[in-house]
Amino acid sequence: MRVGVFSNARAGGGRSEVADVERFVAARPDVVAVGPVGASEVAGGLRELAAAGVELLVVNGGDGTLQRVLTEVLRGGIFPATPLIAPLRSGRTNMCALDLGGTRNPVSAMEKVLAAAAENRVEPLVVERHILRVAIEPDGIVEYGVFCGVGMIHRAIQLVHSMFPPGRSQGVFGAGVVIAGLIVRMTSGVGGGTLSPDHLKITVDGRDVGRRTYRVVIASTLDRFFLGLRPFWGEENAPVRVTTVGRRVLANPVRLLKALRGVRPVKPHPQKPVGSYNAHRVEITLDSGLTIDGELFDPAPGRHLTITAADVVRFVRA
Repeated sequence: MRVGVFSNARAGGGRSEVADVERFVAARPDVVAVGPVGASEVAGGLRELAAAGVELLVVNGGDGTLQRVLTEVLRGGIFPATPLIAPLRSGRTNMCALDLGGTRNPVSAMEKVLAAAAENRVEPLVVERHILRVAIEPDGIVEYGVFCGVGMIHRAIQLVHSMFPPGRSQGVFGAGVVIAGLIVRMTSGVGGGTLSPDHLKITVDGRDVGRRTYRVVIASTLDRFFLGLRPFWGEENAPVRVTTVGRRVLANPVRLLKALRGVRPVKPHPQKPVGSYNAHRVEITLDSGLTIDGELFDPAPGRHLTITAADVVRFVRA
């Protein structure tokens, strides 16, 4: 099985883990490696790997790097068939690799992948995941990823970037500090700024979920996020997991934290402050910003998102 590595030297503000993997694969003539400099060169780097016959694509970077790779691959036209994809935990945030159970050390993970490929035992490491397709209109943009958040999530990421220097601190540590602070403020009744509610229109598989003002709205196909967060308890048999937190958020921080950990409310109801659903199609009309796997799209009036997840990628647990 031909193995290729797509590296993003700028991932996580230039984290050393990316360079460590690049040095390791440089000594392996059996591996094809590319390292595009900018976002505009992603497609070119992937075409080079496709031309080399790569069947197992290792992504050496974080969630943002994986998002750009998934978008280019799933748009079609580069690879004759979607390759196996092995994300490494070498970026600032690595929610997808973490969800798959990837090895913490990216060089060790790279060694694991190459050994499995050489010994024809990759299949036991394969984990299938649906991938979000987010169509943004009237922008005419289509992006792919595993997480989408609107409104407060977009502002929270901006807050992390403004509070912490580029690099490791902008990852799980910075996100954990900001989330903890926001939860304290939210459950204390403090609003405004990052916590300002957003007026959204949301339908889940054609059904209006019955609320117009939200604090948090997220959609994902992952089983869990960092810090053990798993804010999903929908029972519908559908790939897109959606959680909404309304303006009238729970005043009890313990109950809110339980919801973030996936503990189903005792009496869930569409009019309750927190809701969770599984769906095939989610549509959101908004004026606020949004994020897809940490990539930010700034606010614009009258945007309409259509979120589906028909595509399935075979990931390799590196």
